Amino acid sequence: MRNEGINKARFAALAVAGFLALLIGCDSTAVGSGSGNGSSTNTATFKFDESRSGWILLTSGGGTTVYSTDDSAANHTRKISAGDGFSGQVDRGFMSFDLDFAQGPSEIVSATLHVYVNRYAKDPYAALGGQLEVYGADYGNLNGSDYYTALGEGEFVLSTSTDDADSWISADVTAAVRNDWNNGEPRSQFVFRFPDDNNGDLNPDRIFMNADESGTEAPYLAVEYR
Repeated sequence: MRNEGINKARFAALAVAGFLALLIGCDSTAVGSGSGNGSSTNTATFKFDESRSGWILLTSGGGTTVYSTDDSAANHTRKISAGDGFSGQVDRGFMSFDLDFAQGPSEIVSATLHVYVNRYAKDPYAALGGQLEVYGADYGNLNGSDYYTALGEGEFVLSTSTDDADSWISADVTAAVRNDWNNGEPRSQFVFRFPDDNNGDLNPDRIFMNADESGTEAPYLAVEYR
């Protein structure tokens, strides 16, 4: 009986030691894949790059004005707009995210874009086609000609209602981020727009998204990878 008690104590001590070792060696970002084959996924979160983000206003005459989230820009803004404005103006939003992984992924499992709606001017969904769309793009540094940039991978819907004012909205942008990473791109970039550029009533129908890099409501990209 004494030997049995000693063996039980040794077993308990070994179990506790093994559990502690497992905790110490565990990566806090790792999430089990559930496949049962020992593989796991990590999650990386990237804030937007303010030096390459902002919005572009297209005037009725075809000229463009860039409103950059870069602090040093002449037209500095802490919000990104999409929709239409006075006198036939059109806004498109632009966001850029550097894919600065601590260790290069072999596979992008999923990617979700998160933005915070600051407010709406009227109802751009009713006026401009029913949904806020975001497209993958590759525009580099933001300048006026990027209003006409080719829209790349996907058409991802962020929202369809002004009910989400003053709240987070998100879209699954896995296809765009995976395409960027597989093609060696150092960043993923996105363009925000409504299906219809303007409705001709000469009044603003816009969404404003928060874009302060140091704020708690800054846009971010969450990427699951292995």
